[in-house]
Amino acid sequence: MYKTVVLLTSILGSGLNAQAITIVNIGGIVKNLTSSTSCQLRDWKTQSNSCTCCLVKHSLFDKSKNPFNAAINACFKKSHCKSQTISELNPNKLTPTEFITTLNRSAIQNPRVAVNKEDIQIKGKLSPAGAVNLITMAVQNKIITQYPHTAMLKNPNCVKAKALGGGGAQTAQLFLISTNPSCMINRLDGEFKPTYILKETKKKSAEVKNLRQLAMSSLRYFDLQNPARSEYDLAIAFDVQNFVYTTGIQTHYLTLLEIAPGASLTSLVQKLAEAGKNYRQNNPSSISEYNSSYNTVHSSFYKLGFGLSRLHQYFMKGENNNTLKTPTMVHGDLHMGNIYSHTENKLSIDLLRETKVTLIDTETFAAYINKPGLVAIDLLILYGFSTSHLSSQHRIPGTIDQLTWHQVMLKPFLIGYIKAWPKQKQGQIWHELKEMFLTGVPQTKVKGRRLLALDIIRYKTITDKYAKPIFDEIAKELDLNPTQKPNISIQR
Repeated sequence: MYKTVVLLTSILGSGLNAQAITIVNIGGIVKNLTSSTSCQLRDWKTQSNSCTCCLVKHSLFDKSKNPFNAAINACFKKSHCKSQTISELNPNKLTPTEFITTLNRSAIQNPRVAVNKEDIQIKGKLSPAGAVNLITMAVQNKIITQYPHTAMLKNPNCVKAKALGGGGAQTAQLFLISTNPSCMINRLDGEFKPTYILKETKKKSAEVKNLRQLAMSSLRYFDLQNPARSEYDLAIAFDVQNFVYTTGIQTHYLTLLEIAPGASLTSLVQKLAEAGKNYRQNNPSSISEYNSSYNTVHSSFYKLGFGLSRLHQYFMKGENNNTLKTPTMVHGDLHMGNIYSHTENKLSIDLLRETKVTLIDTETFAAYINKPGLVAIDLLILYGFSTSHLSSQHRIPGTIDQLTWHQVMLKPFLIGYIKAWPKQKQGQIWHELKEMFLTGVPQTKVKGRRLLALDIIRYKTITDKYAKPIFDEIAKELDLNPTQKPNISIQR
């Protein structure tokens, strides 16, 4: 995490043509930042502060196609930055674009964007046109600074917003934002495509703080937009930017999020249920539709298991005789609605490469950055919610029988989770997973007490009848020894 704190606040007037005043707090030194602000060492006390001033200033005011590389080059040339200083500010060795964007994103906390009166509806909510104006103004005022978002969102004629209802328990407003990709090459004749979600959170600055913390964490490796992320890893959909607008004394906290590719596992399972309803032995098209849907769900859970296992391993530290009780980074609310899957049509039989799995609503990760949790939190929420939630609306569609569900969901998920470990560890992981799933639900504590929403009697009945045989099948398929627990030896 960066030691230097940068705070940018955009203070705007009442009209959409008002300009942002950028105020920075670098190492405790507060100044207005303009294109002519001095970043000399004498003005900022330390080399780190001087370098940060220079990088932020040039990235905000440089109008070249790649202001991030230009900022680093300019700051080296002016001797504001040195190699050691850059290394200290960028310990994760991010690319210039990611490094400076992350630096700025961590800095821009609750920048204010002006709104016109005609953009506001009842209770201070935005109209769809107001949502478009808000986003494009955020680009103009250098609040949204990362390419390609700046190119797609700078022109109001290239952006459309659709209100998605009143939101949920933690969401006050929700908009689907569509963009025209042709606008990136200055053309307006393209087709609009859903690209972002704009939401207002009822948690206000608390959620913003968590999202900022995530942006600066090692989870950035799993960023959906990180080209260095392995194809075998799952992706995390981070927020693009946060900003606020005010109506009288009320402040509205908004987050712009990229849409994850594909569809949620909830919708894929519902599609499988529908295909099951329409399945007819004498109807080849219905058989084909069912098989296709079944394979999509199966491969999605396999990739999810493999990718989630790799993420858990990535953050495990220290030694523990029970490997899966080693604290690590967990999502914390991993139900099917927060997981998206997209299968690419490649000429390949490698499901791990063909299937892209993305986690959304990732603010809950923040609870485990400084205090890691147990993998059981993710695994048992995912499985328990789909089979044993106290509310039936969270369970699998009734048209899928439990036997089919365990074959299409639990089995591929567990196989993927186990196979992500080295071969010599897979037997141990199998034993630990079996113990966790068959005996572990009531004692696992989760932030928000999510597992307390499970029907324990129903859970026990289902696991004994359907999950236990799955573990026996997996042991045979992976050539594991189910009768003898392996000698545990942890090496890191």
